[in-house]
Amino acid sequence: MAMPDIQLGTCCIRLDERTVRWPERSHALTPLEAGLLRTLADARGRCVSRAHILREVWGYHPDVQTRALALCVTRLRRKIESDPSHPEWLLTVRGAGYRLALPNRDTSGDFARSVLQAMDRAGGGRLLRQVADRWEALVEALETAPTPDRVAIACALGECAWRLDLSRPADPLWALHADLPMGTRRGEVAVALSRVLWQGGATEEADRLLAATLQEPWALAPAAAADRRVVVLAGIVRAWTRRLMGHTDDALVHAAAAHAHARALADRALQGAAADQVASALYDQGQLTKARHWFDDALLLLQRTEDVRGTALCRNNLGVLLNEMGHLDEAIEHIEAAIEVYVAEEHELDAASVMCNLADMLLNGLQLQRASAWVDRAEAIWRRHASARGLTRALRTQGRLAVEQGEPDRAEACFRRSIHCAETSTLPIRAAFAQLDLGWVLHVSGRREEAGSHYARAHAGLLAAGSGTGIGLAELWWGCLEHDRDRLQRAREQLRACGSPLVALIDEPMAARAASYAGRRTVAVLRASG
Repeated sequence: MAMPDIQLGTCCIRLDERTVRWPERSHALTPLEAGLLRTLADARGRCVSRAHILREVWGYHPDVQTRALALCVTRLRRKIESDPSHPEWLLTVRGAGYRLALPNRDTSGDFARSVLQAMDRAGGGRLLRQVADRWEALVEALETAPTPDRVAIACALGECAWRLDLSRPADPLWALHADLPMGTRRGEVAVALSRVLWQGGATEEADRLLAATLQEPWALAPAAAADRRVVVLAGIVRAWTRRLMGHTDDALVHAAAAHAHARALADRALQGAAADQVASALYDQGQLTKARHWFDDALLLLQRTEDVRGTALCRNNLGVLLNEMGHLDEAIEHIEAAIEVYVAEEHELDAASVMCNLADMLLNGLQLQRASAWVDRAEAIWRRHASARGLTRALRTQGRLAVEQGEPDRAEACFRRSIHCAETSTLPIRAAFAQLDLGWVLHVSGRREEAGSHYARAHAGLLAAGSGTGIGLAELWWGCLEHDRDRLQRAREQLRACGSPLVALIDEPMAARAASYAGRRTVAVLRASG
């Protein structure tokens, strides 16, 4: 029976003639090479074990020790691969055998590329949901598609998990990562895999993967533009991951390195995204003035490149910073602009996160009814998507609303649930801030010993996370509880070093500025503390 031709890109393999034809050259196949290709083609993209190949093609016993198969694969790759050192078609499955990545007829690779190209344009949110709906089919295509399509599919899966807050098994991406040789494509898959791991709660595993990727030779000295681009992406995601783990110094180093690579590439979109991470790390450290400078630069770069989603993300982060610096009206303007974009693009989870930020700002400004409406919208979205991370945020804001509305029991319940969500989702900074809020509720309720315990936990968590403003706040509330002038002095120095207007709460506790910034609860604590 005649074997059909095998088309691998521009390379056509005619097994009956034992020839490989390229547009500019041709090669003859030996009987063993043709037999190997025939065996792999019969498997239709699945892995074929080394033992099976040796038995079917060479007629050897499976236990025989020989390098004949490896040598044959090397020779064959020189004939059918455009770059034998980075094979796309004849792939090694480590510890298992070999497979022939036949072109995928369901156009999964084309679909994945269209998703990636549309991420920052209109319709990105809808396309992401299509990825989620086709998740299983795309994972199956990872086993049979040619390497470029497999990498595109992996990247689309990573973006989908990252942006839709989806927890999915990472095994298929691990298998692809192990299947690829060291280089740019494996780096792209590592970034995608780290995002899937992060959403699954394996933050430390994601961090180790990114650390190893950034230490590979091609990443330490990226020569090609493609290498540099992947280094930027890996650096941005690792900066994000290190921030979530509370290692803000490391996050700043990685974000700054990513920014330098993006600048050398003259890629404004990546440069803007990296600048946003630098600013966010500076904000976490309490360096508000420097963070404002970086956010302004990031926003300008992202607007110039018409990066819709990146601009919205930067506006949100800048709004949070401006609020902490006391510029509430300007902050609300940026936050509302970000919400408008996310809603229009149907990025529901991003919209919910920004809605909660706006609710926090309105709460600080004592606009309680507006704050309640926004946090209710955010919570409904997060519950619909079963997002533990989102609910952590919403519960904390609901607790603060209950405080201002004079319902301490409801506030305590919200803060305790927020702490539980944060701890089970491996979000140490959010857990620490929720501990601080719970301590305050217990403080004003007269349960001073319990309050001190939660202040201590919050202080330890924020100290480990390196959150400058958070440390200052923990010192402030703890100092008020214990009437500890030394602790209050440390709080003053910490908040002043961070450039935070909260220092006014210590220097002028009854001032209108303090009341408008932090609400009645701040004034009540300071009055109670004498």
